[in-house]
Amino acid sequence: MLRARVSSRGLTATLIAFGCCLVPAALGGSASAHSGSVGSATSLLNLAFADARAKGSFHQALSQDLAGVRGSLTNDVAMRSGRQTIASSSGARARVEVVGPTAYVSGNPRGLRANFKFTSGQIAVIGSNWVAIPSTNTAFASIAYDVTVPTALAEVAPSGHLTAGPKTTIDGQQVIAISGGPPTAFAGGSGGRATIYVTATSNPLPVRAAVEVTQANHAKLVLTGTMGDWGERVHVTPPAGRQLTAAQINALVDRLSARAIPGEPGYFAVSGQDGRPAPVGRPWGQACKPVRLAVQRTVPTWIYRQIVSVTDAARRQGIDVTVESRRLTWSHGALFYRGGQSPRTTAQVDIGATGVTPSTIKNKLPMQLNWSTRADGDNQHDDLSSVAGSFSLPVVGGRPRTVRRDVRRLIAWTQGIAETTDPISGITLRRFTDRFTHADVAAMVAMSGCAKPAGNTVIGIAA
Repeated sequence: MLRARVSSRGLTATLIAFGCCLVPAALGGSASAHSGSVGSATSLLNLAFADARAKGSFHQALSQDLAGVRGSLTNDVAMRSGRQTIASSSGARARVEVVGPTAYVSGNPRGLRANFKFTSGQIAVIGSNWVAIPSTNTAFASIAYDVTVPTALAEVAPSGHLTAGPKTTIDGQQVIAISGGPPTAFAGGSGGRATIYVTATSNPLPVRAAVEVTQANHAKLVLTGTMGDWGERVHVTPPAGRQLTAAQINALVDRLSARAIPGEPGYFAVSGQDGRPAPVGRPWGQACKPVRLAVQRTVPTWIYRQIVSVTDAARRQGIDVTVESRRLTWSHGALFYRGGQSPRTTAQVDIGATGVTPSTIKNKLPMQLNWSTRADGDNQHDDLSSVAGSFSLPVVGGRPRTVRRDVRRLIAWTQGIAETTDPISGITLRRFTDRFTHADVAAMVAMSGCAKPAGNTVIGIAA
């Protein structure tokens, strides 16, 4: 849809150029010699929509093209419930489910941004969770618009002066085209045309439609699709897993914004037990704290090798970190020490492993991170005092790539970075790159305070 949809409390939902039940304008077939009048066109459309509502449910598939960006949407709609899946050639993916008085939305970061206009902060909070939007929220009506029968029909109804075309055969059945202006849902358009094809029977039903919308200084939008499976069983239940409300999201966003790292968009600092962020440039209370990873003997050798691989890569990229040998010894010269620092002042970060599977879904991650903090001297931040990680071997399975990702997460944590909304980051739990990206390194260097003195062309402390 082209119109903006904004709710109260800052939860915004603007669907991209998708309509409902839309289909090709050019349809092959044989035309009869009869065309309907204006009055009969309106009556026929009203009758077809009445029959459609009587069926109570249907399936629809549509596609859209706007300035070369193609999208598809698949809906199963009923009178008070329904579901839709959205995908676009830009990589956006999203889902909407409506169960009575509540709409639920989810998607990947690009989908949440493109389809619902969530901000980066909101996306970071939502993650893979569902957002629950009650009917009392002003965003509900627009989000549920395509997913229930009455509004889905209104979404494709031609507007203004209607005319009925000659009978045409489509997919072996005779249909009549009803044409007019674009649906009222596209009121923001400056021009266009909509055509909906209904079966030429005593109980007509919509089967196809086509919409073209033009806007001044904007590309033309073309939407095409089909409708069928009338009366299908549409059974939708509230989605499983965690569900966040708009109020919860915005409260979490407020907390997250306090942890944003200046100059490093999308990266957020570690926080203490009271929610206060670690200070930028000295997350351990001092700048550039040397870190050594102490891998316990419970960690399998194949995992230890992945830890060494990731640590070596981090050192080459200027992160002041090293790893102990399997004999729990390490080279003191492997780390950089600033004034007042020594091998004795390094942060020892233990890495263990367990054969126990975490009991809760929330904690079923390959590596559990544990940390403690103490109040910083400025009474506005919390300093790291310890960090540790423990692999759950049943969850890890035999996935080296996942192990490397979690070791990168642990190293980032020791540098004061807790999370990121960057979808290609090497430390995100979502889609990730199997290495530290340049943005990851820049954020860790900025947060840890490990930038080289002025005049050096390479950031970070190269061991």
